[in-house]
Amino acid sequence: MTGKLKRASSLWLGAVSMLALTVSSATLSSAQAQTAASKAASEPVKAKPYDPSWGFNMSGMDKAVRPGDNFFQYANGTYLKHIVIPADRSSFGPFVILADTARERVQSILAEAGKHPAADPKTTEEKLGAFYAAVLDTAQVDKLGATPLKADLDAVRAVKDPQSLAVLFGKSASGFQYAPFGLMINADDNDPGQYALLLRQGRLGLPDRDYYLKSDFASKKKAYQAYIAKTLSLIDWPEAQGSAAKIVALETELAKVEWSRIEQRDPVKVYNPMTVAELTKKAPGIDWAAFLTSAGIPAEGLDARRLVVGETTALAGMAKILTTTDYGTIRSWLAFHLASNASPYLSQPFVQASFDFNDHELEGSPQLPVRWKQAVSHTEDAMGWAIGKVYVARYFPPAAKRGSPS
Repeated sequence: MTGKLKRASSLWLGAVSMLALTVSSATLSSAQAQTAASKAASEPVKAKPYDPSWGFNMSGMDKAVRPGDNFFQYANGTYLKHIVIPADRSSFGPFVILADTARERVQSILAEAGKHPAADPKTTEEKLGAFYAAVLDTAQVDKLGATPLKADLDAVRAVKDPQSLAVLFGKSASGFQYAPFGLMINADDNDPGQYALLLRQGRLGLPDRDYYLKSDFASKKKAYQAYIAKTLSLIDWPEAQGSAAKIVALETELAKVEWSRIEQRDPVKVYNPMTVAELTKKAPGIDWAAFLTSAGIPAEGLDARRLVVGETTALAGMAKILTTTDYGTIRSWLAFHLASNASPYLSQPFVQASFDFNDHELEGSPQLPVRWKQAVSHTEDAMGWAIGKVYVARYFPPAAKRGSPS
C-alpha cells in the first residue's frame, strides 16, 4: 500500500508542480490539537514562486571544455561542480525545484489551517488542519507505537485457509494490508471508450524480481531480510529473525514465476480478457471470488464478470506456491507487509526503519525529511483532492488561467 500511496502523492505533486511553473506569481483532543498547532506555527515556511526567467543559464557552462570532446560537460560542467543535492533527496533538478515549491505552498496552506484545529472538524479546511496537526503531534504518535495496527494484526492472525487469505488480500485495496497482485479499474486498452477491471501481478518487497534472483543485488536482499526482522520485532512478532528468512525465501520463489519487465511491456501479451470463472480455472489456489468481493466488487453475477488479466502464468504460479506454503509463514509475511506499509505513519522507530531501508538503502537518500515535510506528504496522501482545491484557488486564480497559453 505504501508504494501505492507514494505513487498517488507523486502524481498529485507532479500536477501541482506543473501548475507552479504555469503561474507567474485521527480525532484530536483540544490539548493535543493546540500542541500540534504550536509546532506547525513554529516552523513557518515562506512559499516561494518558481523563477519565471526564461532561457538557458550560461553560467552553468564549463567553457574550458571543448564541446567536441564532451558536450555534456561543456554545457553543464560548472553547474555540476557546484550543485548541492539536499540531504533528504537522492537526486536534484528543475522538477525537484518545482516539487519543493509546490510542497512549501501546500505547507503554508496546512500550517494556516492547523493554527486552530477543531476537535470535531467539519469544513474541508478544518479537516486538513486537524489531519496535519495530528501528524505533527509526534508525542502522541510515539506514545501509540504499534497500537493502531492491532485490529489489522488480529485479522492477519486469523488467516488460516484460502478464503480468509483471499479476503485479507482484498482488503489491500483500501488499507495497509498486502496482496501480491494488483486490482484496478482503467480504460480498456482494446476499447478505450469503456472501463475494464484489471488484474496484474503486484510488487513484492524488493523493487524487481532481479533483486531476488541475481547475485548483483545480494547486498540489497540481505538488507531487506534485516529490515523484515527489524519491522517484525517492532510489532512483537514471534521469532522475527527466523520469520524474516522464511519470508525472503517465499518471495524468492514468487519472484521466479513473476514476469520480467520486458514481458510486462508487451501490450498484446498482457491483454488477456476472461471471466472470473475462467480465472478460477486458470489460477486455482486463490479464492478469487472472495478476493474480489472483499475488494469491493459486487458479488452478483461475479462468475460472469469480465476482467483483463495481465501476467496469466505468473498469477497461476504464485497461486500454486501459496497453496503449498505453511500458514505460519504466510501470516508472518502478511504481518510484515502490513507494518511496512503503515510504518511511515507510525512512531519514530517505524519511520526510521522504513527510511533506512526503502529510502536510504534502495534510493540513496542520506537523511530523513524533517517532520513537516512528512506531514505534508501524509496529508496529501489522505486528502490530496481537498488540498488541490484550496491550492488552485490560491495559486491559480481565474486571472492566471486567462493569461495561460491554450
